[in-house]
Amino acid sequence: MNKTLPLNGISAFSYSWNTYKDTTALMRLPIAIWGGAMGLLGKFQVSVDQATKYLQTPDNTNTFSYKPLLDVHPREVYRHNIKERGVMLMPDPLNTFQGERTILSESYRPINRKIAELNPELKVSAKEVENLEYRIVADEKKVIQKLAKAKTAALQAGTTEAIVHSNDYIQGVFRNDSIHNKLFNDQQQKNGSIKVMDSYNYSNFHDVHFDTLKETPEVAVAHCIGNRKTMEDNHIAELFSATVNGKTEQIQVTGVFDGHGSRTWANYAPKYIVQRLKETFELINNPKTPTANIWNAIKIAFVNLDRTLEEDYPDDYSGTTANIAIKIGKKLWIANLGDSRAILVGSGGPHGSYTQLSEDAKPTIEKYASSVLKRGGFISKASQSDYQRVNGVLTTTKSLGDNDKRHGGTVSARPTITCYEEGEYKDKALVQVCDGVTDAGISESIGHAVNNDLTNGNSPAVTAARLVSRSVDGMSTDNMTAMITLL
Repeated sequence: MNKTLPLNGISAFSYSWNTYKDTTALMRLPIAIWGGAMGLLGKFQVSVDQATKYLQTPDNTNTFSYKPLLDVHPREVYRHNIKERGVMLMPDPLNTFQGERTILSESYRPINRKIAELNPELKVSAKEVENLEYRIVADEKKVIQKLAKAKTAALQAGTTEAIVHSNDYIQGVFRNDSIHNKLFNDQQQKNGSIKVMDSYNYSNFHDVHFDTLKETPEVAVAHCIGNRKTMEDNHIAELFSATVNGKTEQIQVTGVFDGHGSRTWANYAPKYIVQRLKETFELINNPKTPTANIWNAIKIAFVNLDRTLEEDYPDDYSGTTANIAIKIGKKLWIANLGDSRAILVGSGGPHGSYTQLSEDAKPTIEKYASSVLKRGGFISKASQSDYQRVNGVLTTTKSLGDNDKRHGGTVSARPTITCYEEGEYKDKALVQVCDGVTDAGISESIGHAVNNDLTNGNSPAVTAARLVSRSVDGMSTDNMTAMITLL
């Protein structure tokens, strides 16, 4: 497939005249004038090979506007060329292929980024993996269609799960209020800890810690190490300002991370995700495609984050899931990597309402398995009774990290994104949980429990703690984290 590059007529003429002041230039001048005239009509494109023969630098007539904030190249050489030639052009951030695929130029990616260590047995190149990760959808209508499709898939995942597990005994245990009432002295507690008896060993107790976050008092989190030796879950709740679609916005981000291999990535991701988002929000800002701008910016922010850890931890091959909620203006965006989950809980009906906002990226789902296969990976079971796994190891097809040779770049860092209008989430509670909670309770049971607890006057912090304690009772053996945000 040949790359194509739109040419601006004035720029084409300027380059040809200023760069080639010799007899050869006179021979090329008719070509430049012809290209310029057609460029002004918006009907002329040439291949990159042809463009670089006459124009040494691409111009900026693409559909996006960009401001480079990342530490990118080219630097001094490019600025020198502009100064000498007297043509004020920005490097084109997009490499556009014939067809639908558009990728972010390498000039706008972190210079020292991590390149996946490809397993030599996998028939895919590092460049192919990079191009899959850094692709951009510039068409506003297509992005809106993708958002609608992802939203439907998340909703259906929650509905299907409820049907399959509707009569499960554990769900009855999970919803039981009486077990947990005696654990709290004050329903309005904002922080503290409780002890919950282990479901397998009655002589063993687990500490459930809960807190209301100071900068965001409507957000509370609770967590428990469970039967694991180390705690590898983490969370984020932060307010920040950023330029989005050319306008300064106050943004709230909340989320949970479920690490694996070690705690490294679960610590690193919440520390740097806001900075990566700021960069890409300002980088992609075409006024004609506001929805596509945000969708692409979130995707690229996660990919950039995924490729910068090695600067701090060069020998670490751990990873983490991520479920992030980003509230921009009146819209709520959910970005999901892996099998952590977002659920919207509202009042109404005997036990309230629930809507699953994200879909677990499991290898048993065809589209997620396809993502692995495109990157040269495979899906298999470690044993006959085991779960389907990516390359026989991971139970999720998307994550941050996991760039070692076992996975060979087959695990994507591009989150699945859904978006919700204010009328869909206003006056409801956003619940974000790691899979230690969903191992015990399905989305319907989680919605049931959270609605009952909030309706009965419990604070968000106590409600989050009760949710985690229910997970212990529901026989979860994993680390457990639950975050509740009142919207």
